[in-house]
Amino acid sequence: MAFLNFPPWICEPDAAEVVELFLRKGRKRQFRRNDAFEIGRASSEIYLLKTGVIVLYIEEGRWFDEPRAYSVYLPGRILGAVRSISLRPSKLHARALRDVDALALPCADFRAAVLADERLQVATKDDIISKQGTQNEGLLVNLLYDPPARLVLLLDAIFAAFRLTIRPGWNPVPLDLRTNEYGAIVHATRVTVSRVFGHWKRQGLLRRIGHHIEVNAALFEPERTLTIERRLRPDGVWPPRPDVAPG
Repeated sequence: MAFLNFPPWICEPDAAEVVELFLRKGRKRQFRRNDAFEIGRASSEIYLLKTGVIVLYIEEGRWFDEPRAYSVYLPGRILGAVRSISLRPSKLHARALRDVDALALPCADFRAAVLADERLQVATKDDIISKQGTQNEGLLVNLLYDPPARLVLLLDAIFAAFRLTIRPGWNPVPLDLRTNEYGAIVHATRVTVSRVFGHWKRQGLLRRIGHHIEVNAALFEPERTLTIERRLRPDGVWPPRPDVAPG
């Protein structure tokens, strides 16, 4: 599936030596669910997540009626390193999907520490390349695949992020997301996600246990994420973006 050999949407954990910098010098910060904030200016902070989930998103009301996420941060990930190192004046919009415990460093302090240590420079460079690749991978998936395939790939990315192997039979999804949160990540409406999940439920591929979702391993069979060429519509229109679900 991978176009750029990075996992889509969900960033990989940052290098241990960079994380250790936050453990030594970081200050405790908390965000509550749905807190929205900006990062990336020279005077702001960057964060190492210890618990919770944060997404970077394109602000609603400017280009889209609903927020469109393009990067997901789980515990062990550092949020804001790219802008901190580059000192670009642009800002990023972030939102906490769950309550978050984090360690914060001022951007200037992080940049100074990295520039003073060659080992941190190499590790930070690798982390930044990984994050940029993951964001680009997610954007390409959202552009080139239809909503059901995007959701399969997101679920697969979630299992991979938690280092879990998909086993035969039912598999509890290790990250509980709401329907609109799935939609924000795969750039589909809440209605579309509900229709896809309903279709899978009727096929015996998805079930709900309370507030949790379990998926059957059969959902991840290769034919559910067909090659781009086979997903061209019969009329040849490109890109194939029917925002509807089967069934």
